[in-house]
Amino acid sequence: MSLKPTLKHFQLKWLPVEHQEMPKIKDLTLFSDAILDAKALALLTASILLTACGGAQESRGTSTEEQSVEAAQNSVSTVATVAESSMPKDAPWTLVSDASHVAFGSIKSDLIGEAHRFENVTGKVDQTGAARIEIDLASVETNVEIRNERMRDMLFEVEKFPNAIVTANIDIDSFADLAIGEKRLSEPDLTLSLHGVEAPVYASLSVTRVAEDRLLVATEAPLFIAAEDFELGAGIDALREAAGLPSITPVSPITVSLLFEQ
Repeated sequence: MSLKPTLKHFQLKWLPVEHQEMPKIKDLTLFSDAILDAKALALLTASILLTACGGAQESRGTSTEEQSVEAAQNSVSTVATVAESSMPKDAPWTLVSDASHVAFGSIKSDLIGEAHRFENVTGKVDQTGAARIEIDLASVETNVEIRNERMRDMLFEVEKFPNAIVTANIDIDSFADLAIGEKRLSEPDLTLSLHGVEAPVYASLSVTRVAEDRLLVATEAPLFIAAEDFELGAGIDALREAAGLPSITPVSPITVSLLFEQ
């Protein structure tokens, strides 16, 4: 007669080992001819491992029990190793918005330089290396509220063009061997979509592995955006007139610091 085990044979309780009513290894021989499905087999294996550890705690005198404990520990270590190695190495990289920023500068009246930033930046690099970064233009911060409003409405026209989008194809395998703390330079082909215009931009970037699952991408040198390349010239003139300024330089330096997490 063959026996088919039920889950009650393997019920595990999260109690101290001395209070657990675990089956003894000798009692498990009744299942030697049983027909086990995959789930019952997994539960049986867990029961055997826990029984070995529990038996060794109750009496530590024999080498057989010590070997059982060692076997159980090795099995647990193996399971952990397999679980870790099974994590996808080609998982996407997601931008950590709170730890990332995009900043730009402007010069007014030929002499006065000012620094600005965008406070809401999101993005991701997928498994194929396709990168997409979105900058919420309405999150512009110049440290002057009226200037924030004018940039949103007169320059960026956020109601019509709410986001600036940067796309690129990245060879992610070229950074796979970076050690923690190691930096590598990159000059990817970037495309910027801004104010209804899409155009290529040049950037020299550094990629640093700051943790096993984190990469920091930053400008090695500022990149420059010309207003006329994205039909922003009229917006610059509107800002200049509203502020009563003789001039606003139509080219802005851009710096980025983008933290990605896998």
